[in-house]
Amino acid sequence: MNGEITRCHRDFAYEVYEIQVLQVGFGGITQTQNQHAITIGDTIYSINLDTMTGTQTTNPMYAGLVSNLQNSDPDQMATAFMSGMGFTPNGQSKTIQDTDCDVYNSPQLGTVCMTPDGLMLEQNFMGNVQIATSVSIGDGGDDANYTLYQNVPITQGPDLSNGLQGILDQIGQQ
Repeated sequence: MNGEITRCHRDFAYEVYEIQVLQVGFGGITQTQNQHAITIGDTIYSINLDTMTGTQTTNPMYAGLVSNLQNSDPDQMATAFMSGMGFTPNGQSKTIQDTDCDVYNSPQLGTVCMTPDGLMLEQNFMGNVQIATSVSIGDGGDDANYTLYQNVPITQGPDLSNGLQGILDQIGQQ
């Protein structure tokens, strides 16, 4: 997998967008993915930029994350966020693009390196590695990238509340 991902957030990550332009290859076959994901609170919009259509799902982790963050010390927000997702600090730190971050592990998912204020600079999930190549703090990104879902047809996406089983159930129904 190669390509570029642009990720921005604002309002203390209540609103997040991620634009992915990726080339995924296996066995000599390459496919391009042009996706735009927008998360606002507990709602995730996933938009296919080639077809300009999207789906809407509910983030099943949202309530737990909010609870962890509400009960945490403001100086420990990144740790509380990562704890809510099942990650624990491993005591290591890194510097990526002149920005310091702390490493967190999850036995099921992998590792991430996050700044004390919650900016993820590196992630390694199931062998897929992403490392920030540019960091801009204080720039939430273009407003249009947060509202794109309002300009495309949106259908209901899979129920993620049961994890992978919910997705498999929906596939089986179709």
